[in-house]
Amino acid sequence: MSIVSTYEWKSTENVYEKLSPYFPDVKVNEMTECLLGYGMCKPSNEFYKVLEELHKRHIWVKLKKRYLVLKREWKGPDIPIFILPSNIFNRKIQTEFNGRSGVAFEDKLFVFMSMQTSDEEAYAVLTHEYNHVCRMKSLNKKENDLTLLDTMIMEGLAEYAVKEYCGETYMAPWTDYYSKQQAEQFWNKYLINNQSLKHMSKRHDELLFGQKWYPKMLGYGVGYHIVMSCVEKHLFSSKQLMATSSNTILQKSTFNLNND
Repeated sequence: MSIVSTYEWKSTENVYEKLSPYFPDVKVNEMTECLLGYGMCKPSNEFYKVLEELHKRHIWVKLKKRYLVLKREWKGPDIPIFILPSNIFNRKIQTEFNGRSGVAFEDKLFVFMSMQTSDEEAYAVLTHEYNHVCRMKSLNKKENDLTLLDTMIMEGLAEYAVKEYCGETYMAPWTDYYSKQQAEQFWNKYLINNQSLKHMSKRHDELLFGQKWYPKMLGYGVGYHIVMSCVEKHLFSSKQLMATSSNTILQKSTFNLNND
């Protein structure tokens, strides 16, 4: 399947109708809400203008080459990959993340980018999101079966992969939000007793993203430090950790296993 030719989607076509076959068990409004929530731009004149400009930069060709390298390296699945414009009105995405965002599912992934997003930043999004897909395949877990610890470790592993394959420059800003010491304190205070929360629970997302009164991107930042403390102790590559259980990675890190 590989990279879908979304640059061929013109303004006369309904983008959501094009995407619906890839979400067979999801209502169109739920699919739309999900993709917009993760940073996709609403179809508009600007949407198609960005597609045209990205096509001139040969982004589809470039990302396909990078995808094939990662697929071979990680022995990953062949999935559809969608490159689409990011939301120009989302200030956080456009300023803090330079117009880049993305989301991965078990059987597909999306790279959202703007005209200001560099090729290397787009590579980083692809690397991060495809690492998620390969991780879920390696663990043989469905998305709904993931725990908070699973998703935290998954985010940490994905950014470790970005560090290895793209370079530190292109890592997500949230990897620097907290020091390791702060991450350990947050783990003990907020997360250790909630690590088994299921992926679909509201509290799971509040802790993962740092919503309400929790520190921003809480689960992401702590997950990254758990992974890196494991790596520093044992010198594992991201490829070696791909199929390692979340509990094993936690056990091999310097973070507490329980709150005793």
